[in-house]
Amino acid sequence: PFILFVACGGHRAPKFVGKKVLFAVPIFGWMSLALGQVPINRGDPKKSIATMNERVAAIMSRWSRSVAVSPEGTRTKDGHLVLPFKKGVFHLPQQMQAPILPLAIHGAFDLWPPSRLFTGVGEITVRALEA
Repeated sequence: PFILFVACGGHRAPKFVGKKVLFAVPIFGWMSLALGQVPINRGDPKKSIATMNERVAAIMSRWSRSVAVSPEGTRTKDGHLVLPFKKGVFHLPQQMQAPILPLAIHGAFDLWPPSRLFTGVGEITVRALEA
């Protein structure tokens, strides 16, 4: 999230949806909440849907902001995405009649694998794909 936040200059950056437990992480979670990111309770599908329909829709409609969602739902353990996408993330753009801009982020896994506490130094490429 912070990569795109910085790349967009902060004030135009999308809001991010993330699993609720990440928002309990000291400093990272608190900063995310302070910046208006949206926690999702993935253990409760009804609450997840309600959050997407209420909070995320409000961000999109009231403030005309983009919302970034990782449809795979979790970090990869080996750098390859083999998980099926979560279908819920595709309902909101239809409901809001908003376009989807798929992005591919290359190099992030090598700089920050799940086994490391902090990121390494290097380059990440963000590429927009066709919808």
